[in-house]
Amino acid sequence: MLVLGACSIWPSTWRIGGTPLDRVKRSEAERTRFEGEAVAHAQAAVHKAGTALQSAPADNRPVAVARDFLAEAAALLDQARGAPTAADATGWRELVAGLLSDNAQTRAAAERERASQAASTNDLAIKLAAATASAVRERARALDYAREREALADFAGKLKLGFYAIIGLFVLGTVLSLAARFFPALGLASKVINGVVAPGITFAAYRAQAGLHAVGAGLKAIRTSMPQAAKQVTDILDVATDADHQAEIARGANA
Repeated sequence: MLVLGACSIWPSTWRIGGTPLDRVKRSEAERTRFEGEAVAHAQAAVHKAGTALQSAPADNRPVAVARDFLAEAAALLDQARGAPTAADATGWRELVAGLLSDNAQTRAAAERERASQAASTNDLAIKLAAATASAVRERARALDYAREREALADFAGKLKLGFYAIIGLFVLGTVLSLAARFFPALGLASKVINGVVAPGITFAAYRAQAGLHAVGAGLKAIRTSMPQAAKQVTDILDVATDADHQAEIARGANA
């Protein structure tokens, strides 16, 4: 029963790296953070593009259309993130003015600043892609974990039901054996029940051994797929089981 208890509790108690749900939350939070930074970069780019177009001829139809679309995008981004600060707006205007300047030194300095910002945007895009992929992986792992936990809980429940049934029959057989001393007619019933209990106990022992081997096989899979959790799971099983149980689990893990 100790090993059954361990099977029931360990998935919700180990915390190396957090549970799968914890890791999903962390990966989603990281992706959300990078998405926010990406929107901020987009907001800055839209405002800078709008500023640059202000220097274009007013009667240029394509420029006028682009200016209108950028104004719509800027309004939505400002609504989503909040209007840019005065310092940000000033910095964007100065950068655009530098890029459009006829002064070679001023334009070169602005180009360096533009290159630095482009590198930052590229780095952010890489981080966002990695965070998105990580979030997808963690959700898939959490789903697999939930399925494995459900299967383990179902298996442990069946073992417990069988164990309680055998115990109930054993107690009933013992009571009837004692009662048969005073009521001989109960002797036959006692023999029938004990005849069922003995093979049942043998079968239960076999199933318990198979169950321990299955736990060992599961531990082996954890060592492969989630090595960071393997030691914690092993420690929990060591506390919840005796040496005989541990030996059977080890056989299953080494099979």
